[in-house]
Amino acid sequence: AVLVASAAGAFAFWTHLEDKKAERSHRLNEVIEAFAAPIGEAPAAGAASRLSFPDEAKKATEVEKRLKALEAEGTGGSGSLTAFYQAISLARQGKAREAAVALEPAAKGGVLAPLALPMRGGLYETLGDFSKAEADFKALSQLEAATLPKGEGFWQLGQYYERRGEKAKAVEAYKKIEDLMRGTEEGEEPSILQRARKRLEALEGAA
Repeated sequence: AVLVASAAGAFAFWTHLEDKKAERSHRLNEVIEAFAAPIGEAPAAGAASRLSFPDEAKKATEVEKRLKALEAEGTGGSGSLTAFYQAISLARQGKAREAAVALEPAAKGGVLAPLALPMRGGLYETLGDFSKAEADFKALSQLEAATLPKGEGFWQLGQYYERRGEKAKAVEAYKKIEDLMRGTEEGEEPSILQRARKRLEALEGAA
């Protein structure tokens, strides 16, 4: 459950692939798509992907298959991928702290950082190590990566603060999304902005 919840989010998926670098980005997006896919329910209306799974085992199998396809593309980050595999295995065994430590190479940056940071943040959150969890979600909010849509990092940071009951910090994170998305054309990644505005209305209305 930690693997699913901490890595899920509204990620953009590339459709026009022109060279090998773009193909690697496509492979990474396929991994992200599998991580973000729901279990036992249909994807939300308007979701970028229609992928879903009947149970956690089938989801895990598909995620690993897609990770292997990414590795086969030659990302230049095989050490990070190996660590990522190890972290998944450890988390499945209930070894959350060991899994978090194993994610260090992938969380430092590179192709897997958009997955590793929220995953590690979620692991630390379940362990009650909230300072480290917050640091990872903050790092995600500052991350610039082709596979991480504008505002997604601040959305996950805001969600973390809401789970912690820190409403003022959540509001601040969601307002950052409004700042980032100001001037966004209609239809360009509207879901992140719309979700942020709904949460702002709910939080500020409850104040």
